[in-house]
Amino acid sequence: STKSGPQDLQLVTILCRHEESWVSAIARYFRKAFNLCEGGIQRIIESCEQNLGESFLYGSPPINAFCWQHQNLVGNSVPLHYHVLRLTAQIDADDKHLFGAMLMSPLEPTIEENLDLTGLGGLTSFRGALVRSWEWLSPKHLQAVPGMVQRSTQYGLELAYESQECGSLLIGIESSAPLKDDLFGEQHSVDGKSKVMSAFGKRKWRDYRAGGQEVPADYGGVRVVINETRFQMF
Repeated sequence: STKSGPQDLQLVTILCRHEESWVSAIARYFRKAFNLCEGGIQRIIESCEQNLGESFLYGSPPINAFCWQHQNLVGNSVPLHYHVLRLTAQIDADDKHLFGAMLMSPLEPTIEENLDLTGLGGLTSFRGALVRSWEWLSPKHLQAVPGMVQRSTQYGLELAYESQECGSLLIGIESSAPLKDDLFGEQHSVDGKSKVMSAFGKRKWRDYRAGGQEVPADYGGVRVVINETRFQMF
């Protein structure tokens, strides 16, 4: 059976992940949603940087069509408030070859399947597909779209890159001293190859994946386990 969901007209809206830059967020979204090539993504980012007079930052309540999972998670216990960075990019005629099907009309809808849509438009305990339809609008019709309305609280921004020095410390735990045998009969040699067992006597992530278990990564993955108490502290 099918169920019709809410209709919500919005600009292209991207939720930035924790500590994700707006550049990375744009690249991630356009790569996944529109299958845009790297050249096209780079051109959009460059155009956003060039249109400094059209960049604004303002506060906003959650937009249900994009933030329903946050709202469903916290309920009424935590007030949600978002900072919205509105960017403007211009596609020149010379760059059309970078965007391909994205400039066609009508655009192909994007579909995210098997999502937990609980809280979206008042839906309760529902899983389904989220379909986003895209349409090019003229500047005249664009002014009526939420997000384009001038706000008294918004202020302009100047986007720029800054070089920063970043220090870090890498700590490695080995199973034995260099050129010595460990407790598992393997030697800490200079070949740099990954051993079968970790320094703590456990199998590597890749072995669990081979057995059908979901793991973060074959190399360098980290799994974080958090309970309700620690989540409240977070």
